[in-house]
Amino acid sequence: TRIIALKSTVHFRADFEPLASQIIHVAAPGLFECRLERLPYQHLRDGVRWGQ
Repeated sequence: TRIIALKSTVHFRADFEPLASQIIHVAAPGLFECRLERLPYQHLRDGVRWGQ
């Protein structure tokens, strides 16, 4: 088993997806949050709902 860990959002997929048997996203401290329901959205248009 080989594991490659990247601190990246999604742009890595073009190069690594053909090589990987599995891609696992993890929540880690940093600028981008992978779980959108954790973001404190404000002033959303009517009808826009996250995490439902």
